[in-house]
Amino acid sequence: MIVLECREINERVLMLDSADKLKVTDEELMLKSIEGNKKAFYTLVSRWNKQIINYFYKSVSDKETAEDLAQEVFISVWKCKSYNPKAPFYSWLYKIARNKLIDYHRKKKHETVSIENNPEFILIESENHQKTEDMLIQKDEEKMVANTINQLTEEQKSVLILSKYQKLPYEDIAEILNCSPETVKVRVFRAVKSFVKKFKELYENER
Repeated sequence: MIVLECREINERVLMLDSADKLKVTDEELMLKSIEGNKKAFYTLVSRWNKQIINYFYKSVSDKETAEDLAQEVFISVWKCKSYNPKAPFYSWLYKIARNKLIDYHRKKKHETVSIENNPEFILIESENHQKTEDMLIQKDEEKMVANTINQLTEEQKSVLILSKYQKLPYEDIAEILNCSPETVKVRVFRAVKSFVKKFKELYENER
């Protein structure tokens, strides 16, 4: 079993040849990793560690927890003995991450998952950053945004993180969630609609 410490990962990444990282695809690296090639594995870590940490952070709002969950994901990647390169590597990787997140929330089901310190998640409402910043000027509004997000289901949070924050296309999200792109589109629409409705209700109650 390999233990992934942050310092070890950073040291390994620095040892990697940047030219090699650009030449080899993720799928090829994964196949080499299965064979026990540590350089290939750490190249994958260097490519995807930040994105996976951010994926978790948007849901758990705690950097240390997000890093721990990301390490669990890459431990699973390292221990994996079978992999189908037909699908994009990152869709397979996000499937692992999503399952880890589901397990985490099951264990924490009696605790409140707060994102109060992460109000920028309101980006799901609009890709216009200036508009987003204007909405978050007042601290009270930031709290309402956080409270609104906490009222969404885990499915809604997940699909919005993947589509609006991770910027994955519907086809890739469909692969991750085991559904059709059309279903993803509907889920995103419903999640955004739910967010807007709940936000307006909170806003009205606070007036």
